[in-house]
Amino acid sequence: MANPAFCAEEKRVQCNRKYMCVFVFMLLFSFVEPEEEQCPTSCKCASAYVYCRNQLLTEVPTANISLGTRGIDLSKNNIRMIETESFPNLTSLQRLILNRNAISIIEPRAFQHMSALTILYLSNNLMTDVSFMSLLPKIFLIAISNLIQSLAIKDSPFVVFDSLDISFNFIRSFADSCVVITDLSADSCGIRVFDIPESQTAYAVRTITMRNNFIRSLPDLSGLPRLQLLDLQNNLIQRAAHVIPHKLKSLSLDNNSPSSLPKIRLGQSLTVLKIGRNRIESLVGFGDTNALEILDLSNNSLQDVSHIPIMDGLKYVTLSHCNLHGKSMFHSLYMDNVTLFHRRDASNEPLNLTLALDRELFLRYNSFITIPSIKAMHVAELDLSFNNINLLERDSFKLTPRISYLNLKGNAITSIQMHALRFNMHLVLVNLEDNHLQVIGHEALVKMGHFDLLLGNNDLVNISPLTLPEVSRSISFDPNPWRCDCSLHPLYRWYMRSNENTLTCWTPIHLRGRTLATLTDEELCPLIRNVSNENDISDSVCCAYDHHEKQLHQVSSRSKWSPRLQLLDLQNNLIQRAAHVIPHKLKSLSLDNNSPSSLPKIRLGQSLTVLKIGRNRIESLVGFGDTDALEILDLSNNSLQDELFLRYNSFIPIPSIKAMHVAELDLSFNNINLLERDSFKLTPRISYLNLKGNAITSIQMHALRFNVHLVLVNLEDNHLQVIGHEALVKMGHFDLLLGNNDLVNISPLTLPEVSRSISFDPNPWRCDCSLRPLYRWYMRSNENTLTCWTPIHLRGRTLATLTDEELCPLIRNVSNENDISGEEAPDILSNGAKKLELKKGIQILAGVLFISRFPRPRFVQG
Repeated sequence: MANPAFCAEEKRVQCNRKYMCVFVFMLLFSFVEPEEEQCPTSCKCASAYVYCRNQLLTEVPTANISLGTRGIDLSKNNIRMIETESFPNLTSLQRLILNRNAISIIEPRAFQHMSALTILYLSNNLMTDVSFMSLLPKIFLIAISNLIQSLAIKDSPFVVFDSLDISFNFIRSFADSCVVITDLSADSCGIRVFDIPESQTAYAVRTITMRNNFIRSLPDLSGLPRLQLLDLQNNLIQRAAHVIPHKLKSLSLDNNSPSSLPKIRLGQSLTVLKIGRNRIESLVGFGDTNALEILDLSNNSLQDVSHIPIMDGLKYVTLSHCNLHGKSMFHSLYMDNVTLFHRRDASNEPLNLTLALDRELFLRYNSFITIPSIKAMHVAELDLSFNNINLLERDSFKLTPRISYLNLKGNAITSIQMHALRFNMHLVLVNLEDNHLQVIGHEALVKMGHFDLLLGNNDLVNISPLTLPEVSRSISFDPNPWRCDCSLHPLYRWYMRSNENTLTCWTPIHLRGRTLATLTDEELCPLIRNVSNENDISDSVCCAYDHHEKQLHQVSSRSKWSPRLQLLDLQNNLIQRAAHVIPHKLKSLSLDNNSPSSLPKIRLGQSLTVLKIGRNRIESLVGFGDTDALEILDLSNNSLQDELFLRYNSFIPIPSIKAMHVAELDLSFNNINLLERDSFKLTPRISYLNLKGNAITSIQMHALRFNVHLVLVNLEDNHLQVIGHEALVKMGHFDLLLGNNDLVNISPLTLPEVSRSISFDPNPWRCDCSLRPLYRWYMRSNENTLTCWTPIHLRGRTLATLTDEELCPLIRNVSNENDISGEEAPDILSNGAKKLELKKGIQILAGVLFISRFPRPRFVQG
């Protein structure tokens, strides 16, 4: 009996042999090379196409072209002649490209065997006649931009083509033409007369394009009954026959410069009429083209479009670069770059159009300053982007109530007044990007809206939640310089309940880059603690009144303020008066945009750290309180012109105060520790600047370069150690007080070139070689107040009493004392010490080298 294991092993070996045979067979089959596709030398062939482009060929490569070739590209060569046998038996050839050669002769029978040829390109050669076309098959497209002057073919019947492009030849007329075409293109041929021969009437001439010629009149075209497109742009047409083919659908007469529309019966089939870039002043007698869909009247001198009748099918009207007023009725209106003011009486009345639009109204790239008064009750899309609009007033879009898409991008809008969009209930998208938005009034955006709102690239630092639509699809807040502090708390509450995540903080600096969603309540407003119930104001530390329906006119003494109240936000009200008493624990008070002319006489309290009274009409701050804890003061956008006293506060950096006309600024006795570059850029007209009694240690370069009107700068009683070059205005002529600081040296480039007086003392001046540049400047001035403190043997001596050798004993025979280039002198004392050390080092090294000449002891350099 056979062993079962042995049988199984034998079957496995037989099976492996079978698989091995199959593998070897497949391997041998894979080495059999397929028949190589035929291809001419210097050409590339793929998928029945031969590519011989730009190969410097002088004749057609007839060898090795497959009979099944469907396309040949011989462009950009030097072929001069196409012979009868150049393309033998290529009955499958469909596409032949011979552009950009030097072909001047084509033998009559060169293409006779190409029964499948449909596209022939012969442009940019040197041919002067078209006799070769007599035996061409009926092809779809032929392009022959050469030196041809006539389409006459001697002793030949008519040749029929679907499409013929003879542009850029020298054909002046078609009177002797033997070519019958369905679609004709004859641009830039120098044609002077539009004379399609009567022989064409038997055929379906559908399109004629004769742009950039010299045609002066348009004849009767009734002989072309099937003509559907006629393009005669850039000619000289002034007159036209009354009859136009009744099937004509598109007529282009752009840039022909007639002053009025030729009196043409445009027909009932016309859907596209382009008569832009002319000098048309009126459209009197405009035809009854009920089928018209596209009307281009751009770049004309139109002032009145009232004669354009109501056309139910009209979809797009282009009136760019016109001079319009009056009434008309369209479905869509393109008025980009329109001059929208009357010109006849040189007045500046804005455009006032009544339009029956039910689609788009495009008014972008104009020069609007205010929203134009356009009555278009059914328009759905309004584009006013890239104008100069600076304000959205109340009910700005009352006359366009059905707009869904409103584009105001790229204007100069700074403010949106209350109820600006209250009539626009159908909004889907409002784009306010790339403006200068600072203020958005309450309910400026429709309260019940459900739309996308784009606010990026503006100057927004805060907005009220009452500004925003109650249910919005999406709001894009960034980028904007959002100020994430206590004043943003109302928006923060709204934001945390929404699905938005795009608001990124800009200030304060330690929160820059943080999104509002990642902030805790205490990070946003450190003044607020343990707010147990956000809706209970009576026991809250935060209170905000900014709703229009509860707009305040005064803060009464009867108001029952909570004794725990720490934040009070009364922005955008009408407060003119206020009681004297404010809760003593109040830390933040916002009275922005209330329009008082002076600060209400309120006891602001010792706890107040934030006071915001911007966007008012405040002219002075006389009686400003003794708020020792004040850290943030916002006085922007007021009318301050005289004095601004901010002494005895707790400022650490220079507050950002925008007061363009203030003359005297007093910031004395604060905690300011640094004057940065352009610190007083927003107060350019100050004459008296008092910074006495602060903690300033350094003044950076160009700190006062914008303050050219200075008369007095007081920097006494600080901790000044460093004053950067040109920190004090270079061309200034003012008194400068530097006493009671930590100055040991300053560069002459720091000081004004012509000063009235500089008080240097008392300061710990170090009278040594490093002071020599200042010493040279000092000896030429009239100053005598700089007293030395170090070195000890010069203490009490004034700089004016020192000789050059007493100031710097290491310097002898200074030949040129007139060099006061302003560069800081090197520390010559320390240089002298270094020279002594170097001398000793050289002596030691010489001794070492001398001893090293002996064999022992041996020294190793290290």
